[in-house]
Amino acid sequence: MSFAVIYEDGAKERMVTRSWSDYDLPADCHPMVKSIIDYWLRIGPADSLPGRRHFDPVDIWDLIQNVWMVDVCDSPPRFRYRVAGTRVVDYIGHEPTGKMMD
Repeated sequence: MSFAVIYEDGAKERMVTRSWSDYDLPADCHPMVKSIIDYWLRIGPADSLPGRRHFDPVDIWDLIQNVWMVDVCDSPPRFRYRVAGTRVVDYIGHEPTGKMMD
């Protein structure tokens, strides 16, 4: 499987070939982590990472409070929080939606 960084304007950075087997989960992986990774693998196109257009929060409603998504902006890449679930916000102590990670 190959992955690419896809910017907001649709431009792609170089392709990086990797296998999901490179990311085998430990046997004692939390079921929530396994669920979100299984969903992520199921929705993604064959040639890149899943984007917002592939993701439907209703599909993982039980997990959404634990999820955060970021947009890749600019070149070199910078990252902006698109969404942060309520547990993420509670954990980091502020609402990051719309803010840059740096």
